[in-house]
Amino acid sequence: MEVRFEAVGEETRVTVEHTGWDSVPADHVARHGFPSAVLLQRHGEWWQSLLASYRRRLAAPADESLQ
Repeated sequence: MEVRFEAVGEETRVTVEHTGWDSVPADHVARHGFPSAVLLQRHGEWWQSLLASYRRRLAAPADESLQ
């Protein structure tokens, strides 16, 4: 996994890149039984959900973000 930070105006773009999925055997537990295309799509959806939750937490007032 590689994480990169890039200045974009007044903000920071964070890029997370996972590589090496093609070397994980088809029957490996990490694949959850999914074929490669589905595994990568599900993994991408998980990251989108995680990052959206971070955005919501950062946008929330300080006292609400502790809940």
